[in-house]
Amino acid sequence: MGFETANLEGESMGSMITFRLALEHPDRVDRIVLNTGHQVNFKKTDFEEPIKSQESLRVLTQAAMQNPNERSVRLRMEWLMATPDRVIDELVALRVKAYQFPEARPNMKRMGLGGGPANRRFEEEECAGIKAETLVFWTEFNPGSGLDQGEYLASLIPGAKFYGMKDAAHWPQYEHPEEHDAVVTKFLKTGRV
Repeated sequence: MGFETANLEGESMGSMITFRLALEHPDRVDRIVLNTGHQVNFKKTDFEEPIKSQESLRVLTQAAMQNPNERSVRLRMEWLMATPDRVIDELVALRVKAYQFPEARPNMKRMGLGGGPANRRFEEEECAGIKAETLVFWTEFNPGSGLDQGEYLASLIPGAKFYGMKDAAHWPQYEHPEEHDAVVTKFLKTGRV
């Protein structure tokens, strides 16, 4: 498309891709947003206790991958939200269809969904290599980690900004789209939160 550089937001596993791109191709990114992603092996261990276990997500993901139906997918989606009522029927139906695409299933396994090998995680020391202006966007009820983990991640990246959204879990762009969009747009346009 002819773009030399871009501003990017990566959510969840997408933040791993954004992080990696910023590390390996710093000349191609200007500003990045790392949204609720767990891409770093932290040396620090005294974080708040997770609200939900990663093991429970693994079990729910495998069930949804093996038998993608309304119930299995709804349970997985509810795990990702601060409250189950945010998982509407249309969202479940879209996810069921996505999980049923035969072409998508091998890629989901490769990404670590459904029991395949997970993407490479980065070490704390690598965070200092991020040169792009960075916003770490975290949520109050991010299931695998609290706000303190997001704040710590931001402290490892030179000059990074931090934003903690209240009353949201793992999909802030869906749970509170107006707030998410306002914060991310302001940061991508100005570098400020």
